[in-house]
Amino acid sequence: MKKELKDFLEKEQVAYEVIKHDLAYTAQETAAAEHIPGRRVTKTVIVRADGEPKVLVLSADHLVDFAKLKKVLSCRKVVLATEEEIAQIFPGYEVGAIPPFASLLDVPLYIDEQLAGNDEVSVNACSHAEAVILKYSDFERLSGGCAAAFGKHI
Repeated sequence: MKKELKDFLEKEQVAYEVIKHDLAYTAQETAAAEHIPGRRVTKTVIVRADGEPKVLVLSADHLVDFAKLKKVLSCRKVVLATEEEIAQIFPGYEVGAIPPFASLLDVPLYIDEQLAGNDEVSVNACSHAEAVILKYSDFERLSGGCAAAFGKHI
């Protein structure tokens, strides 16, 4: 786990567990590697809304519904950020392993409200081979995100 994330969680005095798992590049692969349901594994999706970066957090078993997202963000155009754009926006993180905490990222963050149905969630630990398990209530409080409806079940 990246020191920055560990320091953040410890400063906030949050109970969490670090899970090491087989290398996984998608949230569904991570869910399988962790042996937990996809609804409990978060994925971080980076988009550009009218050119501005936004971080979206939703479960592994959901996709972004771009029509809903445009309404949530009150914007005309939303596109997925490219890997090159993500590397430029978040230079200290592995592309595809961005942690879902706005204070670490300095970019607006939105949480799909369906995640609230979980007692615990698994979030990226800034690595494709580690995750952090924590209570959803702690995640929601620390994420710095705004809850909204923008996901659709796969």
